[in-house]
Amino acid sequence: MISINISPKQFKDRGFVNKVKKIASDLAMDESCFEYIEFEITEGSALENFNYTNDTIHELKKIGIGFALDDFGTGYSSLTHLKELHINTIKIDQSFIADMLNNTQDMAIVHAIISLSKVFQIEVVAEGVERIDQLLTLFELGCDHIQGYAIAKPLSYDTFVEYLRNFTPDPRWNISLHQLPKRAEFELLVAQSNHKYWMELVVDSLVREDLHTLPPLSHLSCRLGKWLMSKGKYYFGTLPSFLKLLEQHENIHLHTHRLVELSKTHPKALTQEDIHALVSKRDGLIMTIEHLKEEYRMTNMIKGVINER
Repeated sequence: MISINISPKQFKDRGFVNKVKKIASDLAMDESCFEYIEFEITEGSALENFNYTNDTIHELKKIGIGFALDDFGTGYSSLTHLKELHINTIKIDQSFIADMLNNTQDMAIVHAIISLSKVFQIEVVAEGVERIDQLLTLFELGCDHIQGYAIAKPLSYDTFVEYLRNFTPDPRWNISLHQLPKRAEFELLVAQSNHKYWMELVVDSLVREDLHTLPPLSHLSCRLGKWLMSKGKYYFGTLPSFLKLLEQHENIHLHTHRLVELSKTHPKALTQEDIHALVSKRDGLIMTIEHLKEEYRMTNMIKGVINER
């Protein structure tokens, strides 16, 4: 598939459709090539004149050219627009991807867009994916395609060909667990991102010695703690890793509380080793969450085999 960015000015040109057809005719393009071409238009320009946009998309789809809605989420698309616009692809704006692992609202928006794309049978692309943890999370949420530095930086034609010849997928891509039910999967991903964000706030407060910015220190009052005792217990409560997760979570909060008290009574007493130890505990908890995913997947696979019998 070749994606071509169309500027708002180009797209608004009332002769746009005829110009595209003329260029194709001048180049003597075979009609079979059109199905590999996709025009990208921004959400804003698409909605500026909805009827014109719909007519233009309809005319070009007649000859096989598809359309992608770029920067999706930054405009004012409604469910009606999404239903009536005959687009092939929506591209989630990178502003939602950049911080989704630390911002549960961004995570919820990304999850909602991907879910909507499934309902409307539209392909979805995540833009601006730069890190492996973002990529794996998007895989788990069911995102169809990824765009960004996590795959490759912009390449010239020659370097792109060479890149394809030598490309080997990161083995960590196999971590993606598409078998997880979407609700349980999303709940666990949000819980994981909540804990990462909580830990970032704690470390930042301790390092800056600004204890007024600390998040809740009780293991029952933080977002992860509340989730563990409600939906987490409902989805995963019977699994061995869940009990370990409860223990690790409480231990992290107790350890954090001790560091905070030390910082209060003996300013400057905290060392880099103290911070590293706390972060190490967080990494251990994240690893337990990964084990929990695997246990949950295996349990459901076994249930599926038994039900088939």
